Amino acid sequence: MPLIAKSFPSTLLSWEVNTLPSDAPFCIQAQVEWTTEEAFASLPTSEAGQKIFADVPNFSTEAPIFMKLQAVAGSA
Repeated sequence: MPLIAKSFPSTLLSWEVNTLPSDAPFCIQAQVEWTTEEAFASLPTSEAGQKIFADVPNFSTEAPIFMKLQAVAGSA
């Protein structure tokens, strides 16, 4: 995640990595918040994004699964 923060200093708002229960189908979940939907969409095609995707095999044998969330309620 530090590579994402370093590569996108002006469009990345925050990132968080969480572990999941041992009986979950996955063991790690990363949540990344971008300034705009366009910033998120540019990730796979940008040079920095391609470097990040190339780094994934250093941490996982599985390809990442992307889910775009839309907040419907919350608090500050």
